[in-house]
Amino acid sequence: MNSLSRRNFFRRTAAGAMVMGAASWLDLPSALAAAPARNTGPLAWTGPIGLELYTVRHQMARNPLATLRMVAKTGYKLVESDPYPRSSPGHPALPTATLMRYLHETGLQIISGLTMQPRPGTRAQWLRRIQAAKRMGLRYLGTMETNVLDAAHWKALAHQYNTVAGPLCRDHGMQLFYHNHITEFIPTGGTNGYAILQQETEPHNLAFEMDVFWMTYAKQDPVAWFKRAPGRYPLLHVKDMKKHVPPAYNPEKFPQGFQPFTEVGRGRIDWARVFAHIHEGGVKHIYVEQDRTDIPVRQAIRISYQYLRHLRLRG
Repeated sequence: MNSLSRRNFFRRTAAGAMVMGAASWLDLPSALAAAPARNTGPLAWTGPIGLELYTVRHQMARNPLATLRMVAKTGYKLVESDPYPRSSPGHPALPTATLMRYLHETGLQIISGLTMQPRPGTRAQWLRRIQAAKRMGLRYLGTMETNVLDAAHWKALAHQYNTVAGPLCRDHGMQLFYHNHITEFIPTGGTNGYAILQQETEPHNLAFEMDVFWMTYAKQDPVAWFKRAPGRYPLLHVKDMKKHVPPAYNPEKFPQGFQPFTEVGRGRIDWARVFAHIHEGGVKHIYVEQDRTDIPVRQAIRISYQYLRHLRLRG
């Protein structure tokens, strides 16, 4: 099975609602359907709200300082970014020193980074990645795997995280974390890759950043995973799924022309339920992320921010 880069992974996932509608996918558990009733309990989240800069990647490529000013003006206090400078056609990579100067100027903080670089497999490669993260002052360094793997390969990956990458990160004052998509949940050997990563690693060597959208897309219950690995989720990606989009757990055949993402609070995910259990997961920081938008990005991130700022738990 060929490796899928994060960018290609999302590109192939982004297409064909008609194809999806015609397929006989299983429904989500009813508990995950967004509740229409107004919640009257305490605020769901009182800490800073972060933004994963992948959401504004095109704007960052054109004018990074103006984009970061817009993000800060919207109300976001934290950002998450790939620790490796990246370039796009016509736009050279933004040097780390320049990014850090812009963040300081706009009052934004960065404590975690999720790299889209290919997963390294040697100690030297991990050290290079860690040095890049240190230049940004990161406290959390993230990795991922979008290949379809069998149980043996997931165990080998867990061993690398547990014996090489995790300890190296700790030696340099960082916590290694794993960010999920959907291939982790393919059954293999009577279990799945996500369960193997949790079972075969020590919590101090590997934490997790739960992406609630991809959990839902893979027909998983985020709350159940909080309970299954309590305290191992310091980071949370808050990303919503359009109400009429069914989960599409088929990582080997992504439909074409499919755009399932929407602003937080406008989709089918019951965020009050998720946030009612984040203490079990050990969540310390949250990041809005929206891979694609149907409206201007500036408007989309404002809607998500305002929803989270005012979200209340059920009384």
